[in-house]
Amino acid sequence: MSNKEVNAQKQHIKDFLLNKLNWTEKRIVVLYYYDELTMAETAKVLELPESEVEKMRSSIIARCKSFVHGKE
Repeated sequence: MSNKEVNAQKQHIKDFLLNKLNWTEKRIVVLYYYDELTMAETAKVLELPESEVEKMRSSIIARCKSFVHGKE
């Protein structure tokens, strides 16, 4: 993959994160991936069941992949 393609893919991911996620989904991304909290810690901060946070995280990943590959 060329540098140009990598940069374009990064931009698609940024667009997805900024424009396609609701506030709770954005918090999951930040807490789990950037702040490196565990799933249990993330759920506690958000005051949600851990299973719900995991389902949302899985959905975010699937939707992001679809968006980046032009299927959304």
